[in-house]
Amino acid sequence: MDQFCTRLSNVLQIFFVLSVFASWVSGDVTFGTCPSKCLCRNDVDGKLVVDCTDALYEEVPVTNIPCGAKKLLFINNNLKKLSRMSFIGLRELEEIDMSGNFISYIEPESFAGLPSLRRISLVRNDMRTIESWYFRDVSFEHVMVAVDGNPMYCDEDLKENINLIKSRVTVGGIICSGGEIWRVLGKVRGRTYEDVETQIRKNFESWEMALLTLSSFIFFVIVLSTICGICKYRSGNYTTGEYLRRANRRHSNVRSYAGSEASDHKNHHRRHHHKSGAGSKSGPHSAKESRKIEMKSEDHFEDDDSLVLGGQTQPAYSDSGSERVLSPPERRY
Repeated sequence: MDQFCTRLSNVLQIFFVLSVFASWVSGDVTFGTCPSKCLCRNDVDGKLVVDCTDALYEEVPVTNIPCGAKKLLFINNNLKKLSRMSFIGLRELEEIDMSGNFISYIEPESFAGLPSLRRISLVRNDMRTIESWYFRDVSFEHVMVAVDGNPMYCDEDLKENINLIKSRVTVGGIICSGGEIWRVLGKVRGRTYEDVETQIRKNFESWEMALLTLSSFIFFVIVLSTICGICKYRSGNYTTGEYLRRANRRHSNVRSYAGSEASDHKNHHRRHHHKSGAGSKSGPHSAKESRKIEMKSEDHFEDDDSLVLGGQTQPAYSDSGSERVLSPPERRY
């Protein structure tokens, strides 16, 4: 990594030397004199001013600027960005005015190596925020930065970056074109940063915490309701199944009992029909009835010695428990 950085630094130095040589060949470098499109003069305090107003430069011709310049004016040009090479070698520079350009990006360490710098004007450009890396590795003590007329977005990032650089940089003239206060875009439109600085994130945090708490509660209620619904659904299915099975069992018992009653009633009807039609030989059951063997009451008695020898018979008992006396049978000879 160190070797790569060393090689990159050497390449940049070679590129710088070649650019200086190319500018010198084209006649645009005067080494201590003003660029061809600029006016160099001394102000009332005797400080060298390089005035390049309305020169339509798209980049700062740093190789053409005298090293002893105190003020650098690039007003109403076509500058879109500032790089770390824009002010290299201008160690006596005290003021930079880049008003009326299209600057929207500033490379890190663009203002490094300027120990005498006191003021920077970036009025009426296209900057939307102030990044802390703009002023990384600077050697000046304190500088004032004016950003009036830029479409600045006032949010927590801007506030944090300004707090990081406030020990050496004071940013003024921030007019908010939009911002985040209570998550409402444009609520701070047209207001200065100083007016909304205390409201950014301070009130937003309380509102955000309340919304987060409410959202968490609603989510918890939804999850709990879902779980209860699933449990009730499963329990309802089990209870319904048990109820159906019990109902089926009861219904089957009723059908069995009803079937047995119907069977008994049918058998009774057959017996009654048999008795009523026993004397007739006609009818659907006459063939079956004619095959039955008539049994006499004597056929149910087994031979017993007491009957043969004329002994006494034991009294027979009826189902009701009362005794009934049987007459002695006739003797057989």
